[in-house]
Amino acid sequence: MELPGVKVRRHKSRTAKGVSVGTMKARLWKAARDRLGMAFDVDHIAAVAEANYDAAQRFVLGLERCGYLKVIGSKALGEVGPRKTFLLVEDTGPHAPHLRRDGSLFDPNRGHWVYPLADLVAAKRASPGQRRKRVRRKAVRA
Repeated sequence: MELPGVKVRRHKSRTAKGVSVGTMKARLWKAARDRLGMAFDVDHIAAVAEANYDAAQRFVLGLERCGYLKVIGSKALGEVGPRKTFLLVEDTGPHAPHLRRDGSLFDPNRGHWVYPLADLVAAKRASPGQRRKRVRRKAVRA
């Protein structure tokens, strides 16, 4: 319903011919899901999603830390080509995970938080006293 004298902006949905649709993280997630079972690197995923390389790298490394991606190949510093090659091992659904600055992510497809694997391993190896200290420090910072 339109009111007289009020202009309503209508946005056309853009779907074809390489025009980007959705947020950058959604496009990155879709590009990774499209490569399910196939290897990809940050350069490839950034190009397909039409995203900034640095943002794509942060997103991919965040997914790797939380166990969604697995590194299947890497090259030495002097070699030509991408440094790491990834494989998507946790395809949870169509909605992109939300990464936070602390390294955790929220998966809207499952409806729960996922924490970096390195933090979980370190917490399991720590003695009960060290766990309490770590929890207290986090509580003080928050």
